[in-house]
Amino acid sequence: MAPPESPSSPRIPTPFRAGGRDPLRTVVQLALESRGLEPFLAAVHEALAGPLGVTSAALLVGQVPTGVLSPRFVAGDVPVYDAAERRLALAERVVTGGCAIRLTPEGAQTLAGGGTLFLGPTPGVSWLALPVSADGSRFGAVVLTGGEDSFDEDATELVRLTAGLVGLAVQRSRAEEELREDRNLQLALVQALSDANQGILVLGAAGVLWANEAAARLTGYTSTQLARFGSILDLLPAEERPKVSRALREETPPAVQTAFHLPGGSRRDVLLAIRPMRFRGQKAQLATFDDLTPALSRTKTDPVTALPNRAALAETAEREWRRAHRQLHEGERPGVPSLREPGALSLLLLEVQDLAAAAERYGPEGAETLLRHAAEAMRTCLRTSDFLGRLDGPQFFALLPDTGAEGARRTAARLAEAVAAAGPPEDEPAVGTPRVAIGTASASRPEEATYEELLARAESDLAATRTAVPPGEGPAA
Repeated sequence: MAPPESPSSPRIPTPFRAGGRDPLRTVVQLALESRGLEPFLAAVHEALAGPLGVTSAALLVGQVPTGVLSPRFVAGDVPVYDAAERRLALAERVVTGGCAIRLTPEGAQTLAGGGTLFLGPTPGVSWLALPVSADGSRFGAVVLTGGEDSFDEDATELVRLTAGLVGLAVQRSRAEEELREDRNLQLALVQALSDANQGILVLGAAGVLWANEAAARLTGYTSTQLARFGSILDLLPAEERPKVSRALREETPPAVQTAFHLPGGSRRDVLLAIRPMRFRGQKAQLATFDDLTPALSRTKTDPVTALPNRAALAETAEREWRRAHRQLHEGERPGVPSLREPGALSLLLLEVQDLAAAAERYGPEGAETLLRHAAEAMRTCLRTSDFLGRLDGPQFFALLPDTGAEGARRTAARLAEAVAAAGPPEDEPAVGTPRVAIGTASASRPEEATYEELLARAESDLAATRTAVPPGEGPAA
């Protein structure tokens, strides 16, 4: 005999209470014992399958923050080719209307308030869809399939009560997930905040979601202004974006030395690290960055060759552009050889070939020795007004003031010959003779190109001239 109901108990349809058990009581017990949403939903499907003849069950919920419905759980099989599309259509209709929909195998139902929903026949398969809600808000739907006579009034009432418990379970699952994400964020922030000067940004699909005080200080924007940026790339100068984009495409993005474009037009060099995370139900990224300006301002010399480095090149190029501008507009015309062009500026990029082969044959010290060979040869054949330095890896640069395109080409040829004929400097072991590929770029007036544009042109020309250097197995012995 079935246990008596208390006056406050929900009405349990009589056909499903035989033997002292009913599916709803089973579902309630499952809800109390469940340790996760998916196990609970799977058990609910199993509990309803026998009494109601349910052949498949699906839960569709609105995604945060868009509200677009998508399947959260699907169990069972439906012998209908467009089952997924039908589920979505029914779910959208019941979430919008707030009422249950029962479709016969003929695929039609007269709706409350007038009108007919028709999705086409599904022989032998009937459908039942009900909204799922919590705290008065509909956010999803349960969609079931069964045999021709599976879903009468009693069955619909049972599923309606079950859908209420499903709504509470989804709400609880979301709360637990948000709590986990908040804990993960707190742990990540605590780790990142170990250095008080480190900038931190939380980036979502819509832009910056959160920024600490150091991020505002280092980028030059307030937290409110940062929220208007759609991507971390929007904070970078145009020439820095490709490098950072490549790093972001890697599964585990490495830390990247880059720069922020500050509101006044200047830039700030930073070491940027980005890692994936979740933030309040959204996929997000945690960006941390350190200011490299103090370190770079102290270090403008390459430790291997004792030549100026990239930071010194940028500073010198800007100084030369200012000098050239004064020279042209103040009428300064010093006596110079014919190949000199007052106001012009050329940049050479020189790339030592076979550096990897030298490292393999002689070790890391041999590769550094080869770089010093090349640096010494370049230094001896440049003018005192020229500015020679090393960028990084196998690349050097030479900034040639008052030098146009023809002078740059002649200087490049002279440098290539000098490097090819170079011997080892004093007190250095012989590790072979270096070879170089050279790219050139020139501007006859400061208005023709910025330093960044000149560097990009030289890099493009270097890429085209690499093939002109005869291939070899290593530095010539």
